[in-house]
Amino acid sequence: MASSDRLFSSLMLAGSAASAAPQAYAAEAETSRQLSPGDQSPRAHYLRDRTMSHRDWLLANEERRRLQERWASYFGDMDVLITPAAPTAAVPDQANVPMSERHITVDGQRRAYWEQTTWLNLAGLVHLPAATVPLGRTREGLPLGIQLIGAHLGDRTVIKVAGLLGELRDAQTVVLA
Repeated sequence: MASSDRLFSSLMLAGSAASAAPQAYAAEAETSRQLSPGDQSPRAHYLRDRTMSHRDWLLANEERRRLQERWASYFGDMDVLITPAAPTAAVPDQANVPMSERHITVDGQRRAYWEQTTWLNLAGLVHLPAATVPLGRTREGLPLGIQLIGAHLGDRTVIKVAGLLGELRDAQTVVLA
C-alpha cells in the first residue's frame, strides 16, 4: 500500500506542476537538481516529483497500468473492497495551521497530515470507482466511515452497496469506538 500511495503522490505532484508559474517551476527545477542524491526528505520527494522528466512520468504511468491489471484480477472474484476511509476518525480542524505543521495522530503517534488520504488514494490512482460511507461516530462524537472500491466501470455496484449500508446505518445508532 505504501508503494501505491507513493506512486499516487508522484503522479499527482507531477501533474500539478502544469499550473505553476514559469518562474516558480524553474526555481523548483533548479532546487531539485541541487538536491543530494541521498536526500529522501519530504521536501526532496516533493521537488523531484514536481519536476520529474517526461521519461520518469512515463515509467510511473506504466507502473500505474500494472497496478490496474492487478486490481482487475482482484475484481474478477470480488464485487467491492471495503477499506477504512482514513486511518483515524475525523481530525480536529487545522485550517489555521501552516500546512507543514498539520498532522494526524495514529495509535498515539504523530504522523504526516497527508497520510490520512492513503486509503482514499488506492482507488484514485488506478481510476476505480469509490464511495466513502459514514457509519457512525466515536464516543467523542467524531465521524467514522469506510470506503467502498469497485471494479473499473463498476460505479453502479459501488453506489448500490453504499446505499444499502446507509439504510442499515440509518436503522440503528452506531457508536464504533
